[in-house]
Amino acid sequence: MPLRVWLSYMAGGRAFQAQTPDDPVWFLLADAHIGVKTMPRLNTFFSKHFFPEFEAQRPSQVLFLGDTFNIRGATDPAHHRFFTDVLFQITTAKWAPLVHLLVGNHDMKNRFNRQDNSVYPFSLASGKVNVYSETTSNTFDNVKTVFIPYHIDDKTVREYISSTSSSDTVAFYHGPVNGAVMNSHKLCEDAEVSPGHLKKYKHVFLGHFHTHGPVGGEKSRVVYVGSPIQSNMGDAGDTARGFISYRPRANSWVLHRNPHAEYFVKIPWKGLANVDEGQVAGKKVQLSVKDDIPASEIGKARDALYQLGAEMVEVWYKKAPVPKAESQEVLPDDVAINPEAVALTDTVHDLVNSFMDARADAGVEVDEVREAERKAFFLDFIKPYQQHSAHAQEGAKGGVFQGDLESIEMYNFRGLKNTTSFHLDSMPPSEVFLVSGANGSGKSTLIDSIVWCLFGEFVATRIPVEEISYNNASECYVRLRFRNGYTFERSRRGGGKIKKVTFKIFGPDGELQEHGHDATTSTKYLVDNILHMDLSMFKQTVVIGDNAEYFVRAAGDKGRTECLDAMFGLDFLRDIRDELTEMSKELTREVAEAKATSREVSLQLVENQRQWDSRQREMSDEATRAETLEREKTILAVKLEHLRPQRLQLDEVIAQKRALLDVVDSEKHHILAIIEGFSNRNRKYRAAAKEHEQVRKNRDEFLRKQHADERKAQEAARKAQEAEMRDAQRPVRILLSLVKSLWTSLRDMLGLPPAVVEEENLPKTHNQQPSPPFYDQHLHEYINKKIEAVDSITSTHQRHLQQVLSRSTTMTQDLKVPLSRAQQLDQELSSIERRISSSSGQLRLIASQKVGHLRKIAAFSARDIQLQEQLSSSNRGLEVKEHRLDLATFWKTQLADTERSKGGFLTHCRSGYVSHINLLIPSILSRLCSDNEQLLSTEQLLSFVLTADFKLLPSSDALSLARRSRGQLTRTYLALFLAMFVTARARMPFRPNFMFMDEIIDALDEAGMDGLRAWLAEYLRQEGGRAFLLTHREVPGGRSIEVVKEAAGGTVYKLKD
Repeated sequence: MPLRVWLSYMAGGRAFQAQTPDDPVWFLLADAHIGVKTMPRLNTFFSKHFFPEFEAQRPSQVLFLGDTFNIRGATDPAHHRFFTDVLFQITTAKWAPLVHLLVGNHDMKNRFNRQDNSVYPFSLASGKVNVYSETTSNTFDNVKTVFIPYHIDDKTVREYISSTSSSDTVAFYHGPVNGAVMNSHKLCEDAEVSPGHLKKYKHVFLGHFHTHGPVGGEKSRVVYVGSPIQSNMGDAGDTARGFISYRPRANSWVLHRNPHAEYFVKIPWKGLANVDEGQVAGKKVQLSVKDDIPASEIGKARDALYQLGAEMVEVWYKKAPVPKAESQEVLPDDVAINPEAVALTDTVHDLVNSFMDARADAGVEVDEVREAERKAFFLDFIKPYQQHSAHAQEGAKGGVFQGDLESIEMYNFRGLKNTTSFHLDSMPPSEVFLVSGANGSGKSTLIDSIVWCLFGEFVATRIPVEEISYNNASECYVRLRFRNGYTFERSRRGGGKIKKVTFKIFGPDGELQEHGHDATTSTKYLVDNILHMDLSMFKQTVVIGDNAEYFVRAAGDKGRTECLDAMFGLDFLRDIRDELTEMSKELTREVAEAKATSREVSLQLVENQRQWDSRQREMSDEATRAETLEREKTILAVKLEHLRPQRLQLDEVIAQKRALLDVVDSEKHHILAIIEGFSNRNRKYRAAAKEHEQVRKNRDEFLRKQHADERKAQEAARKAQEAEMRDAQRPVRILLSLVKSLWTSLRDMLGLPPAVVEEENLPKTHNQQPSPPFYDQHLHEYINKKIEAVDSITSTHQRHLQQVLSRSTTMTQDLKVPLSRAQQLDQELSSIERRISSSSGQLRLIASQKVGHLRKIAAFSARDIQLQEQLSSSNRGLEVKEHRLDLATFWKTQLADTERSKGGFLTHCRSGYVSHINLLIPSILSRLCSDNEQLLSTEQLLSFVLTADFKLLPSSDALSLARRSRGQLTRTYLALFLAMFVTARARMPFRPNFMFMDEIIDALDEAGMDGLRAWLAEYLRQEGGRAFLLTHREVPGGRSIEVVKEAAGGTVYKLKD
């Protein structure tokens, strides 16, 4: 039934109301994904499984929990007609159930717009079908429900659930839930909704993932309904597919398994022999094989599965262990790295060149072309990362920023009320200043002000926005002025809770420079184009914001490694290594897929060749058969030409014999006519004879009676005669009697019949006696003679007839011989003609099939060319991928950084930079360890070097790290930290005249503090600038700045002499 007709029927029909029995039943379905491929299996599911249960249980509600269609996979009217028929059968049931359609992500044309969905038209059937494209609460069968459709941002679902969930409500949701088995058969872990968020509901039924089952434990009330059919090969073996019947009164549900759900079957190669037709008929089969199985055997196995009725057979190759690539080579252990090969100003490009040169100079036998490819690959690969190098490209071009800070102006910033200034230009240059004060006085605020102004962040943990300004004042700012004319100002202004942060850059000319539409973009411009330094490097070289940070960085292997890699601009190599690792994995997978593709194409080539050979054999067989048919047809035609004259001769003989037989038949008919004529005459004569015989009998009877009467009469007459004679005899009567007697004698002599005398003509006398019946004996005898004559003639003619019949029989028998031969010839001729016609038909069929075979052979040939090209392309792609995998594996190995393995390139880079640190460590140690009593000997006790893998290696005559005291370890790690600090500053394009160290000296004794100040003073005299050491301690001697809180609430930084 078309959709519009059904909608018209539904809108115009009577308003059904769902039944509300004491124990209602609801049917739940999900993820049907109606489409071209699924409709046949869904039709089987609905007709053979769903609707029989539907008629038996008579549910009052039928719910489809999303993804009814697969609109992103395209839909057409056929899909809607199919679902229309399903809904029509549901809604027209006698008990009038209602239908509820929840919108899923595959029902939506755009995942960001739930209103534009494929199930909306069915909502036009008012009162019978409800469509939920927004979160909706409803009540039916006196049960509260809530329908939650798919949301691209499931945070909103979590928030809604958290605020509205109720223990008397049944929820229906289409979306992901953590802990559920996804369609990839992995557990969902990144959803915003978890089973714990849904536990307050009476029960929750879900759509979205196709695997059926509870989420969060076997007894969980959060249940995925699952798809009614299998969706892909990953579902093979999962037969828990169907629909759920739910009884809200008892809060219980049952899965009605679809017995027709299984469609995807996996068969191992070893189990192929045990496969029967019932396992694979009408199904898609995946045959898992190993790489060493010959393609011909695989082809035979596929043919066998197709013969058992498999709808499709795909071959899946088990992945073999991937051999280690030849490129996993590193520099030999005895290859020395020349520290002078790496300069502090080297770029990554320089490091790669020096590394490849070191490989060539080390005597390692390498392929120059291969080495050039490796070099080009890596340089191209790291281009996106080079901007993270400490020595950025802009800095390398000479973009050095002279950071001579003149003053810091702070207004209502952090714990500082009103305006507070810190003037660096009024302080003596090349000096070390101790900044002291109580906790909360504002020491660390100096560092925070610089970092916040330049980068919009803080040194320590993230500070809440309401604590940036003093008592959440409506306005606060920090302004930094530099001697080169640049001024940077970051402010936070606004009333209430919402305040806007702005960042301004004033150039040397004092004009405001526009470098973005907000503070973020302006800050990025400052970092990338002016400072050429990010916050991480700034915190390592300009402001040290944690009293234990130097200790952690220098002492901890992980912290030290991360710090040094960042200082040397090598930290981005970790990202490169990770990406190379992912690339290697991806390329390994792609290589395996490419190999599988090549194998599959090779199998297709074998299959195509087999089909081509088969067609060729068929053509050859048919050509041979055509030749045989042509020969047979020729032989039959010759035979036919030979038999046709014989048949014509037989026709002439048969015609002659038929003519003779016709003459005999004519004679026979003539005789029969004569016999028939005489028979008729015989019958007439016999009838007359019979009549005369009867007359004779009557006459004789009459005469007998008459004779008796006459005797009586004679006696009377005699008596009367005697009386008459006595009287007188009359002469006339005597004369008449005499004449009559004469006439009778004459008549008898002539053979004339007696004359009939009519009684009326006779004279009547009163004494006349009745005359006897007239009997003519002569006539009777005459008739008998005629009968005898006719019988004789008839007998003669009958004898003649017998002779004629005998001749006719003989001639008929003679005619049967040519007729039989003619019939045999006719049958033989007909058989030959049929065989010739059949041969001609078969030859025409062979000719037509030959055209089809030629067309198919041409198609197979074209397919062969296509497959050859595809195989060649696949092999070329495989070579490219294997080559890239070789390159990626080589550099991944060169960047390895584990306890057991250190990559050659990483070691090369670190070794060069470490050599510069090791040159600084002795001089720093000598400063930190010198005291008046000469109790500490740097050479004997604390001497160490930093290895290429960033580990501390004590000198041969020095104490091990385990035997050093806490003070000695502090000096050791501080020496390493300061060497790292100097090396990093030497690489910076940002050249500040200041440095801040927060509480870095609190772990040192007086000798250590004096040594640190002495070393810093010497460093500052060489490099220029000022150093500010923030501390809680009162340290005698040297320059100091005291942080003082005034009575009015302001803060003052006082320089003491």
